[in-house]
Amino acid sequence: AYQRAVIDIDGDGLDDLLLPEPDGHRAVLQRRGEKGTNWETSRVLSLPPRRVPASDEEKLDLARVRKRARFWEKLPEFEKARTGAIPRAPLVAVEDVTSKAQLIDFDGDGRRDLVARDPFELMIWSAPGAGAGGDPDRRFEAPVVADRSRATDLAYGSHFLDLDGDSRCDAVIFASDRRADDPRTQVLIFLQSEQRNGSASPLFGDKGIPAQLLVLAGFTGGAHFRDIDGDGRPDLAMGALRPDIIDSLRGQAKDVTEVEFYVYLNNGRGFSKAPDLKRELELEIQGLRGLAGGFVARFCGDFTGDGTAELVVRDREERLRVYWTRKDRSGNLSIFDKPLWEFRIDKDAQLEEIDATANEKAGLLVVDSAQVLMLRFAE
Repeated sequence: AYQRAVIDIDGDGLDDLLLPEPDGHRAVLQRRGEKGTNWETSRVLSLPPRRVPASDEEKLDLARVRKRARFWEKLPEFEKARTGAIPRAPLVAVEDVTSKAQLIDFDGDGRRDLVARDPFELMIWSAPGAGAGGDPDRRFEAPVVADRSRATDLAYGSHFLDLDGDSRCDAVIFASDRRADDPRTQVLIFLQSEQRNGSASPLFGDKGIPAQLLVLAGFTGGAHFRDIDGDGRPDLAMGALRPDIIDSLRGQAKDVTEVEFYVYLNNGRGFSKAPDLKRELELEIQGLRGLAGGFVARFCGDFTGDGTAELVVRDREERLRVYWTRKDRSGNLSIFDKPLWEFRIDKDAQLEEIDATANEKAGLLVVDSAQVLMLRFAE
């Protein structure tokens, strides 16, 4: 299920649908009246084609490059360490995906806009509603272009959210450092509040220079944003595999490996320069694929009511654990060694977060072939 498709697009309090299509996204708006509920379909919010230079070997000079390929890699060394044999299955599986769009107030005018990033540009449809459709209202060149050399960059990704509380859209871009000898990931933070008036882009400025740059050693994944310490600002959490992970697995009999999990707290101008919290997790090698977009380790809201977000870890395909996050009087975070709660799930189960409401705490939705479970902590 694509949970992000269900969203209130036009701000009337009713859930609408934002459906991905080959050429863009289609908004389907819910309407209620005396005769019941009906659905109003808008035009496609199109991702227009872009002319790209052709190489000597290629004849195509006009391509729809709004899509991006997601690669799932099955490394022989991982499988050999786990099973003792080199797998015969394909090493790389390619899945074609389109840009995800999200609703966020881009310019701070109090109205939510539709924002999407393609390999080259950031596109904005202003306050989409019943009449929305067609090409984006505004388009800006985006930094760290997702060209062909980025096709197998598992760290690459763009996130749009308000980081500094000025009600405007900021951006965080993850990308592998291609100039480094050893694997490492760069985290580029862009703030609208740091750009001068009249810049080529209100978010990326004239030259695409970030307001802050973080560098992490190794392969990274599972990046997400959540208010972890309870101060109302989104913090950054992500996992990292050390650079020598493949060498360490050679000849190893165990089917598990260690992953470093980091938390960078939001200071109102970006994130801390060094991790505010580190946690070592022992994960099944088979589950490392989840770091590229699945549910492996995430802070999922305040389950206990103490103001901090709890860490949920799926360290085995069939096991889910919740760890208690605590903050001391000095504001330092720590995570209990023993899980607060443990639950057995189906190995093919899908997990979704349930946000807290005025009357209920945050929770989890566990969906498998036989049942749907809603998990929440009692008072």
